[in-house]
Amino acid sequence: MHRAIRPHCRWPEPRPTAATRTDRQRGAEIVEFLITLPVILLILAIFVDFGAALTDKLVLTDAARAATRVAIRGADDSAIQQAADRITANLLRPAALPQAVITRGGNAAGAPITVSLTHTYRYLLLPNFLGGAAGLPLQASVRMNRLSD
Repeated sequence: MHRAIRPHCRWPEPRPTAATRTDRQRGAEIVEFLITLPVILLILAIFVDFGAALTDKLVLTDAARAATRVAIRGADDSAIQQAADRITANLLRPAALPQAVITRGGNAAGAPITVSLTHTYRYLLLPNFLGGAAGLPLQASVRMNRLSD
């Protein structure tokens, strides 16, 4: 591509800067920005929701561990559920507490005990883009052996 040389100078014409751009160029820049803005916002919403879902999964796993530590000492189901609720009460959104499913392999020392917690993650930003998408089911299971009495 040939650059115009100014007659009184042998240097090429300088590139247009923000001060020398025409209104047409500014309008094109605005249109390009407006075309890419929804894509950028969607990617941002995906990152935010993925981070929040990952946080909820970590909280759920921690609650399952705490509930299993209570279960291996021989506690009943209500005490195990309360142990899970203490961890998740203020950390999961919405405030619906996860339901614990306890599977015991017996009452003898060394018998396996599994505590599974399930929770439905509700999206923070994505329903606005996806038209009211349902939640994402999260589950955490922890297995430990029962302690001797």
